[in-house]
Amino acid sequence: MRISRVLLCLFVVVLLGIVTAPIGLAAGEEEVEPEKPVLRFSHGYAGASAKAPVFEPALTEYITEVSDEVIIEPEYVSGTDRIEQVMIDVAAGDPPDVMLFWASEANIGDMAREGVLMDIDELIAESDVINRDDFTGWPTTNIDGTYYGIPYEAFSGFMLANRRLFDEHDLEIPETMEEFEEVSAVFRENDIIPFSMGSSAGDPGHLFFSQLVYQFENGFEDTEAMYDTRDFDYYANRRAAETVHEFIEMNAFPDDTVSVGGWDEQLAPFTEGRAAMIFTFPWITGTLVSDGDPEDYEVMRVPKHPDAVRDPGEYTVGGISQQVCVSREAWENESKREHILEFVEWLVADEMFAALAEDTGMEIPKDVDWDMEGLTDLEREIIEVTSEQELLPMHEEYFHEPAHFDYYKSAIDELYAGRDVDAFIADVDEFINE
Repeated sequence: MRISRVLLCLFVVVLLGIVTAPIGLAAGEEEVEPEKPVLRFSHGYAGASAKAPVFEPALTEYITEVSDEVIIEPEYVSGTDRIEQVMIDVAAGDPPDVMLFWASEANIGDMAREGVLMDIDELIAESDVINRDDFTGWPTTNIDGTYYGIPYEAFSGFMLANRRLFDEHDLEIPETMEEFEEVSAVFRENDIIPFSMGSSAGDPGHLFFSQLVYQFENGFEDTEAMYDTRDFDYYANRRAAETVHEFIEMNAFPDDTVSVGGWDEQLAPFTEGRAAMIFTFPWITGTLVSDGDPEDYEVMRVPKHPDAVRDPGEYTVGGISQQVCVSREAWENESKREHILEFVEWLVADEMFAALAEDTGMEIPKDVDWDMEGLTDLEREIIEVTSEQELLPMHEEYFHEPAHFDYYKSAIDELYAGRDVDAFIADVDEFINE
């Protein structure tokens, strides 16, 4: 009996061991690790971007550091082609999980209203390190009262003159349209393009158009009201369009304004010494310094028109060009949420902003201490001048839909190429009211 009880106890112990022991792998099988979440990250700070030398190595290092827990897949497409790529992904129901993307109604309005993007304040509420008050530029990320991105890259327009060319021809840098016409005539006589300005897909022409509009009576006020009024046919827009024609008539622009449209195409004549003046933005500063002769360049004011009621030296146009956006679907995925939060916290950390500002001259929308010692005298001058000017948003922020903004940019191309002012105004006004 005693032996039977012992055997019974042994049988129970063995049976329990079989039930509770982990199931072993079959011969030849390898243990499979749990699948890591994958975050797709769309950005434009690679390739020929002036930010690439700073951003890409830092991003690669971060991806390596977190590789045991999450796979981060960078997706880089240059320039505004990235907008098209993201829109294709969105239409296919597969938007990037995190992206650096253009701000404003015209660029993110549809994605916001269709639920593609998350309310970024939800992410900030879960963060112990992101302080909303440290950032400026929030209105540009606002769609219908909700904020869909953290401001990442700011921009302010500025105008430069090649002082060497002015000195060689015994000219003073112009401050008025009358003076601008005088120096343009001299430069043209010497086979120099007076003003490297054109427009292709709206760039950079639409930005300079806004800069011109705000000189005239109620220019900014009527533009700001355009979202509600849908009225493009107002006095300042007409005067600015007429001013573009004045530049054309004085032969200030390149002969082909479309081929000189686009940022690289606009910059080349200036850095090569074939153009005397340029109106541009911080994202070309790195190329301006590396390809040109920055010691020859001087910040100048946009010429004041005789009919101006506002001094163009007291303001400039700009805002937020890039913001950090997060996919709503990705944020609601519990396997991704923690990693998204940590990645965004890394993106907007003081150290990243300081490095981008110090090494590339990027205009940052966060209150961060950084050292300007590494910048050239020209870069410091640009920052000092634009920081003293009032920063006004462009027309871009007051269109209802991306399609309206796209049509406007195409019309701007035609305006710089010489299209009639009445036709330009009427076409844009009609399209945004369809």
